[in-house]
Amino acid sequence: MSDLKFKPAGNRVLVQLLEQPAQVGSLHLPDNVRETRPAEGVIAGIGGRVPDTFEGRVGDRVYTDRFQGELVKIAGKPYRLHAPSEILAVIDHVQPS
Repeated sequence: MSDLKFKPAGNRVLVQLLEQPAQVGSLHLPDNVRETRPAEGVIAGIGGRVPDTFEGRVGDRVYTDRFQGELVKIAGKPYRLHAPSEILAVIDHVQPS
C-alpha cells in the first residue's frame, strides 16, 4: 500500500474494503445477511489531523460502519474515507518495523 498516491485530508482514514465472503463453511450467505454485517477493510492511509488517541495504523484490519464514510474508487478498487470515530474495531495490528 505504500505505492498508493492518495493521502486522506484532515482527520480522515482511508480504508480499502475487503470482499465479504459469500459462503462460510458449507453455508451460503444471502446478500441481505452480508449487507447487515460491518464492513471489513484495511487501513490504507491516515490524514494528518487524526487524533493521537486513534489506535489504528496503516495496514491494520478494521471493522467499519457499512453505511458511513464516503465511497471512492482508486485504481478500480473500492475504498471508503471515514472519520476515526466510524472505525468500530481494530481486528489485527501490523507489527511496527
